[in-house]
Amino acid sequence: SLQMSAFDELVKNQGSELVEKFARDSGTLGALITRHISEFDRTVKTFGGEIVERMGQRTQDIHESLKTYVDNFDTRFTSNGGAITAVLDQRLVQFETTIGERVSNFDASLNSKIANLDGTIEGHIKTFDEQLGGRVGALEQSFDTRAKSVTETIDGRLNTLSTTLTEGATQAIQS
Repeated sequence: SLQMSAFDELVKNQGSELVEKFARDSGTLGALITRHISEFDRTVKTFGGEIVERMGQRTQDIHESLKTYVDNFDTRFTSNGGAITAVLDQRLVQFETTIGERVSNFDASLNSKIANLDGTIEGHIKTFDEQLGGRVGALEQSFDTRAKSVTETIDGRLNTLSTTLTEGATQAIQS
């Protein structure tokens, strides 16, 4: 509020001087702008036809230059189009050949590895079969031997039991 009152006091004391100064400066500025616009208008009237003619000529030159450039580009592109197509076709054929060779090499390598794997698995299965056959044979022989031993033991004990019973019956009958 102190600043506002100081500003109000300044405007009251020096306001009329500022208004006069703004009026004088704005009049001078308006006259200067009017003079420059008049000079520009006179320059355009004096040299306008020449400027338009020069711009028209420059536009025509640019048009001709661009037309020539586009025509030359079109001619070069058309003449080089066959060469570009031939190079691209050649590279495509090389690419196809390289891919074909690599696929064939991969296929042969894969077939070789599958054949090796098949042979290895077949060898392992044969070895497993032989070992299993040998162990089953040994197990069968061991089982037969034990069964024979058990049978002989049972037969011996039955004979002993039969003999003991027969002797016990004979003694019982005699007594």
